[in-house]
Amino acid sequence: MFRVAICDDEKTICSQIEKVILDYQKDCAEEIDVLTFSSGEELHKIIKDGQAFDLIFLDIELDKLNGIEVGKIIREELNDNITQIVYISANKDYAMELFENRPLNFLVKPICCEKIIKNLNVAINLHKNSNFFLRFIAIIISLKYHIKKLCILKAMIKKSI
Repeated sequence: MFRVAICDDEKTICSQIEKVILDYQKDCAEEIDVLTFSSGEELHKIIKDGQAFDLIFLDIELDKLNGIEVGKIIREELNDNITQIVYISANKDYAMELFENRPLNFLVKPICCEKIIKNLNVAINLHKNSNFFLRFIAIIISLKYHIKKLCILKAMIKKSI
């Protein structure tokens, strides 16, 4: 399953991107799970709680915790260089600030459907070609962990035994 997060304080933008992705899913073989968030804090909390996403469409101009800060947390604090980030904003001036967070792309609002699909396809192909994950279900929570992180966990467990 390919997991997508959409984070924008404009509910219409979240709905637009979600609709494009769900319509796209009907025509492809990929199973896609989409979650929407209306604030950087909301997305940050769920990621810190262990939820992993393959692709995040992330607005830059969010209250309190903005998209650039969320991206920095993902890359630096969580050491996650696997999750693809597509920044979105009505303001083109942010483009240079984003390079530090290594985004997949930067889309300017209003966003056309073709650009959403193009970025979705690129992220899916990157996911298929370079990531090995182990997915397991515990009770009713589905978690996804990168193989590298599981190897580190195994080494830590061996040291403590």
